[in-house]
Amino acid sequence: MLALKAIKQTQIPAAVRLIVSRLREQGWETCLVGGCVRDLLLGKTPADWDLATAALPDQVRAAFPQVPLLEQGLKHGTLGLVLERQVYEITSFRQEETYLDHRHPDQVLFTTDLNRDLARRDFTVNAMAWWEDGGLRDPFGGQADLRQGLLRCVGLPDRRFNEDALRMMRALRFMAVLGFSLHPDTARALRQHSPELTLVAVERLRAELDRLLTGASLLPVLLDWKETLAVILPEIRPLFGLKQPLPWHIYDAWEHSARAAAEIAPQLRLRLAALCHDLGKAETASVKDGTIHFYGHAAVSRSLCEGLMLRLKYAKALRATVTHLVARHDVEIPLKPAAVRRRLQEFGQAGLQDLLALKRADIMAQNPALRPRRLASLQQVELLLQAEVARGSCFSLSDLAVNGRDLLAIGLRGPAVGQGLRLLLEQVVEGRLPNDRPTLLQAARNLRP
Repeated sequence: MLALKAIKQTQIPAAVRLIVSRLREQGWETCLVGGCVRDLLLGKTPADWDLATAALPDQVRAAFPQVPLLEQGLKHGTLGLVLERQVYEITSFRQEETYLDHRHPDQVLFTTDLNRDLARRDFTVNAMAWWEDGGLRDPFGGQADLRQGLLRCVGLPDRRFNEDALRMMRALRFMAVLGFSLHPDTARALRQHSPELTLVAVERLRAELDRLLTGASLLPVLLDWKETLAVILPEIRPLFGLKQPLPWHIYDAWEHSARAAAEIAPQLRLRLAALCHDLGKAETASVKDGTIHFYGHAAVSRSLCEGLMLRLKYAKALRATVTHLVARHDVEIPLKPAAVRRRLQEFGQAGLQDLLALKRADIMAQNPALRPRRLASLQQVELLLQAEVARGSCFSLSDLAVNGRDLLAIGLRGPAVGQGLRLLLEQVVEGRLPNDRPTLLQAARNLRP
């Protein structure tokens, strides 16, 4: 049972208080609604301040004649007020009718009844309103559900999910972020309507997926709602029930991937890499001498991960980072300084730290009985990395004591300059040459034709 906090006016930003007080002075009921009320009751600082008012958009505009306005959401009754370089969205109370496309209401009807506005919202914990004068408005039992850590649809769950299929991903996201569970009726409807997620724009799905993946309670969602997630991530379905070899593994390929994702730090690139690192195992599975093997699965995993991220329209830079980690997640790093420098050369310091984090999560998702030895070995690599970084070791061309101008000055030309720099760097990384300017210049002179 969660203990809820009392909401205090002093917690509200001055700009929000100004907006609400001005509209209320003009006779329009105005209040905080939705997620910010939920977060305040949980004792959290809201990321966004959602405001709702009985005033129509033109009346809101008239109340703030000198304030810059953003009108992208005007057709849905939302104006963005720009105060102190922040945008505060205020939406007129509205009630909605049928949804034919599982996303947009066929028409938006404005109302002055706050309860009608709250009735159109997704979950009871998001269907509360507050302002100091009127106190907490909670017509659907959101406060009680919040205490129990329960997500329950407002009204009929089938109707809520049929109106906007994205609400199903929002439900999973709230479970992963807040650690809540679903009311049985809401859970039943979500499983039944999951196929309708294919009707939602990928950008909207990705936004919810990103927040879900970085949630503190990720693991139960990945395990209990894998079939729903597979609607938007079909690449994960072949991992369900896929056995892995003993004694190294005690979980199937999906549970292993889910545990690795939940184990790693809650940063999107890391959790995507952990989730996708074994996608290729089903395609590469083979049996030899009674043992299942997955030869070459990292390369196939990289390809499947690339396809997944392209479909969901992830940014190019993030795709490159994640797919490189997936492709190289099982690369060996011998306990030698030169080996660590080679990986530094390939990944850079931040990238190699990410790789080691992925390896650690991979180990933590394997047989617990074998963890100590593997973690101890990984820790030795981490200590070598720290030592090389502390020494200021050379592992990139920018660290090299000579540059292209130096090689031009001694007579190298054209492609030979780049080739020479890379050859010198390789010898420094391998420990065959010191990163010393005179020594490198002499070695470069020997490269001249």
